[in-house]
Amino acid sequence: LIAVVPRGFDRASAAAIGQAFNHQLFVVGTDVHDGKWPNENAFVTCNGDGVVFDCFKRAEDGNGFIVRLHNTKNEDASCVVRFNQMFGTLASVETVDLLERPEEGPAVKAAGSGAGHVLTIAAESIASFRFAFQ
Repeated sequence: LIAVVPRGFDRASAAAIGQAFNHQLFVVGTDVHDGKWPNENAFVTCNGDGVVFDCFKRAEDGNGFIVRLHNTKNEDASCVVRFNQMFGTLASVETVDLLERPEEGPAVKAAGSGAGHVLTIAAESIASFRFAFQ
């Protein structure tokens, strides 16, 4: 038996290690100074155990943005997706297929005022969502 990860190591942990390996940190040296920008910033973030953030792109038809995630666990998993305030106010969220056509899917729940959006992804599956902003 040949294994990429030790026995008993779950796929979610293996995927997280793989993502960390594929997206290495880059160090940029600079002098010490007071800056106007935050220490950390992102267009979109996704936090959820076993959920891998695969894609963030402009929708093919130009209406909104597509977020594609996959669940590495063998049970349903939830994550919270947050967008940078530069996108404005969220107008709508819908579940779409891989060709970006609307489809029936789990409801997207707001996690609080501006705190993010809770997405549920079925066990061992890929899910795509269209986010539209005002």
